[in-house]
Amino acid sequence: MLFWLLALLPRPAVAGDAPAWMHALTNASLPPHDEKTDAVLLYSEEILMVQPNGKLKEIDRNAYKILASPASVAGAFPRWEKISR
Repeated sequence: MLFWLLALLPRPAVAGDAPAWMHALTNASLPPHDEKTDAVLLYSEEILMVQPNGKLKEIDRNAYKILASPASVAGAFPRWEKISR
């Protein structure tokens, strides 16, 4: 049973490659938006786990489709989030 639990845990992506869940979004249809929209949220997931030592571990996954130039939306994201096109 432990094997199956470990198989379901997210694994880090190989350097230089996006994770599979992100690749799946490449052909996703965009949510409704107007022509002035700079970016749309395609995917959002938050996982909160309690580790054996009692500490909480949080994993946030977000994928945005940038519709405008990255410079125009840079202020909308935290500085630690990398914006790439």
